[in-house]
Amino acid sequence: MVRNRTLAGIPHDEDGAKYFCMLIAYMDESGTHAGANWCVVAGFVGRDEQWRKFVPRWKEALGKRRSLHMTDVRRWTKPDTKDTLLRLGRIPDECGLLRIFGAVRYADYCDLVPEPLLQTIMSPYMVAMQPCIGQALRYISREERIQFIFEQQLEYAPLVPLAENFFSDLFRTPEGLPRVAGITYVTKGSTCCIESADYLAYALSQWKSDPTSLRSQLCKPILGNGGAVGAFLTKDKMQPVVKMVNKSMAERWTDFRSLFARRGLSN
Repeated sequence: MVRNRTLAGIPHDEDGAKYFCMLIAYMDESGTHAGANWCVVAGFVGRDEQWRKFVPRWKEALGKRRSLHMTDVRRWTKPDTKDTLLRLGRIPDECGLLRIFGAVRYADYCDLVPEPLLQTIMSPYMVAMQPCIGQALRYISREERIQFIFEQQLEYAPLVPLAENFFSDLFRTPEGLPRVAGITYVTKGSTCCIESADYLAYALSQWKSDPTSLRSQLCKPILGNGGAVGAFLTKDKMQPVVKMVNKSMAERWTDFRSLFARRGLSN
């Protein structure tokens, strides 16, 4: 089921899905759990026809699997796991999709965002989302609009409209339309398009944590030739993002104060 505030559309693996005159990005995250080294938000951007080409190829490449969720993979040493990840990893490039990502190192994040009050609106997930969306909008033509489709994250749902407004203020077409056409949520398992984003986010997280590990090596196919749009936010790169979000927070203090009250935090 889709929760969509700005666009009438459904995932590409359901009959009747239509997204007109815009790009579509399917997104997911990895590394939001305790003990992770990096938090990554990543996915792929493409046109309607590219996603329609992607869906049947992905489902066929799954083989006997019904779906791919990286945290559920257990048989890392088995040949069939390597073969499946290899088959699936080639498909986004074959369909002409563009990789986008944003990533935050937890150690740097904790140094720059030490206060619980700020962590409410600047979780690693929300900070990683900033370069992911921002760099994609800078890279793609100013005439293009992008619909971002994320797997549902109830914890961050109150914050996402604020992020959407933030990017809508910064990025507009020459005609004055917001280049973020909307942010949509889909429930887990509702579309295989999110599975490619899950694979990519997991691969980037593993690669940044330990590029020599077995999991990192097996996940390399989804990285293709390494071409991608985005940023790994180390401390020096994160500082401007933190300042930018602080400025946005000051400008929309009423919205944030309401959010803090709901979460039982002092304002």
